[in-house]
Amino acid sequence: MEHRWSPRKPLTVDVVIHYPPLGLVRARSHDISLDGMLVDTGRILLPPGEQVELCFRPDENPGPYLHVDAEVIHTSPKGTGVLFRDYGPEVLLALKSLLLEGPDGHIAELCRIGQH
Repeated sequence: MEHRWSPRKPLTVDVVIHYPPLGLVRARSHDISLDGMLVDTGRILLPPGEQVELCFRPDENPGPYLHVDAEVIHTSPKGTGVLFRDYGPEVLLALKSLLLEGPDGHIAELCRIGQH
């Protein structure tokens, strides 16, 4: 059963994961939400429950990289699911902008977050 609070959006970007036992791990994202991200770490398996730090640029614009603390929630053949932890207002703003951007490039007027 999923316990997702916000909708997912397909997103393919390079992600660097800092996992202290291994150092830096290169990954590629599949999708993202306000809560977390699904990433492909290749042959490297990150155990559920581990704390990691993610670094990624949410779009192709030359803006700042986002740094987000996260927890590994699951690993499957589809990828590694991470849950974001304790991010600041600048990260929240960047994620909301990314997730709510409509096809015409404007922020969507209706937000499905929190609706049942």
